[in-house]
Amino acid sequence: MNFRTIPVFVLAAGVATFALAASRDSIDNIGETRLKGPLGERLDRMIERHVLGTDPNYITAPFMEKTETKGWWQTEFWGKWMHSAIPYSHYAPSDRMYNAIETGIGRILESQEPSGYIGNYPDELRCGEGWDVWGMKYTLMGLLHDYDNEQRGGFVSRMNVPLDAAKKLCDYVIAEIGPNGRRGRELWQTGNWSGYASSSILEPVVWLYRRTNEKKYLDFADYIVKGMTEPEKGPRLLDLALKGVSVADRNGYGNKPDAHGGYVMKHNRSKAYEMMSCYQGILDYVEAKSAELKVESGELRDLRKAAIMTAEDIVKEEINLETCVTTTWMRFCEKLLEVTDDPKWADELEKTFYNAYLAAMKMDGSEFAGYTPLSGNRWHGQHHCYMHTDCCTANGPRGFLCFLKELCRNDGKTATFNFYASALVKGFDMYSLYPRANYARIVCA
Repeated sequence: MNFRTIPVFVLAAGVATFALAASRDSIDNIGETRLKGPLGERLDRMIERHVLGTDPNYITAPFMEKTETKGWWQTEFWGKWMHSAIPYSHYAPSDRMYNAIETGIGRILESQEPSGYIGNYPDELRCGEGWDVWGMKYTLMGLLHDYDNEQRGGFVSRMNVPLDAAKKLCDYVIAEIGPNGRRGRELWQTGNWSGYASSSILEPVVWLYRRTNEKKYLDFADYIVKGMTEPEKGPRLLDLALKGVSVADRNGYGNKPDAHGGYVMKHNRSKAYEMMSCYQGILDYVEAKSAELKVESGELRDLRKAAIMTAEDIVKEEINLETCVTTTWMRFCEKLLEVTDDPKWADELEKTFYNAYLAAMKMDGSEFAGYTPLSGNRWHGQHHCYMHTDCCTANGPRGFLCFLKELCRNDGKTATFNFYASALVKGFDMYSLYPRANYARIVCA
C-alpha cells in the first residue's frame, strides 16, 4: 500500500525533509536506510551468502579467456553483481566487500583490449549473433557503478579510470555496429529476440552521456532508439505499443517469428526481460534528450507514452514469475514511479516484492529460483553457460535495492513512505508487522 492514500503518513516539510539523488541511475543513498525485523534479516543473509558469497575471480574468468564460441552470456554476471555489490557496500560496508569489488574491477580493467573491447568472444564472433552486446551492456553498468562509487568517496581513488574504460568500451561498440560501423550491420540486427537484447544497451549509454556530457554518446543513443522503433523487422517498441498491441501479441509484425519455440530465438518479440530493459533505457533517454533540447518534444512524449502503455498492459495481461523478469519489472516500476510520480507503480513494485520476489529467494539468501510456481516446489537455479550461476540468481540481489530506494521518497516538501516495513530510513524510525497487520508507526529517529 502506498501511504500517499493515508494522509497521516505524509509528513510535512516542517517535520523532516530530505532530497532525492540528482540522478537516480547512480548510487542512491542506500546507506541512509536500514531494514529491521524479518525483512532486515533476509536482506542481511542475502548480502552475506549471495553478494559476498560470489567469487569475483570466478565471474571475471571468461573475460580473461575470450574463448566463447557458442554465443552464450557469461559476461553478464560481473556487471549484474557490481550493480548490487556497490550499493550494498554502502548499506553494509566491510573489508570483504571492499576486497571483492577491488578484485573484480581490477580484473575487468586488466582484460580490456587496446581496441576498447571487454568481453569473452573472439574477434570474428563479436557484435554479431549471441549475447556479446548484451554482455557489454552489463559491463558498462558495472564500470559506471564503480565510477559513481569513486566520485562519492568510495573505497579507493582511481580518478577516472573506470569512466575512461567505459568510454573506450562504448567507443568500440560505436565503431563496430554504430552508424557506418566496421561490422556492416545495425546494432538491432545483432543478438536475439528481434534486437531487444542488444538494443537494451541504450540504458548505460545514456548513463555514460550523463556522466561525460559528450554529445557523441547522446548521438549514439539517438541511433539506438531509431533502431528500436523504425525497422519493420526490429523491436518496434514505439508503434506497436501506441497501437495498443499487447506484449503477448507483438510477434509477426513485419517479421516471421521463429517457430521452434526454443529457449533463445532470433526473431521473436516475446521476451519480457529484454523488452522491459529496452523500455527502461527509453525512459532514461527521454529524460536526457529533453534536458538537452530544453523541452519534451512530441516524439519524446510518444516514447514515454509507449513505455507507460506497455507497463499498463503488463499489469493487465502479463505478470510473470520468472526471477529475471521479476527483478527487471521492479526496476521498471521504480523508474515509472520516478517519471510519473503515480503511486500505482509503487503498489506494483510492492506487490511483486512481497509475493514473487521474496518467494524466489532461498531462505538462507544464497540463491534465487528461476521460476516460482504458485504451488509445489521451487527449484535450484540452472547452471548457465557451464558456470555455477545463472541469470536469475545473478539478477536477484538487484530487486531488494528497488525496495530500499523507494521505501521513502521526497519531493522537497513532503516525505512519502511507499511500503510497509520496519526500518530506520532518512531520519525516521518505522515499525510494522506487515503482512501480519496493515499498520505502521513512524516517528522521528
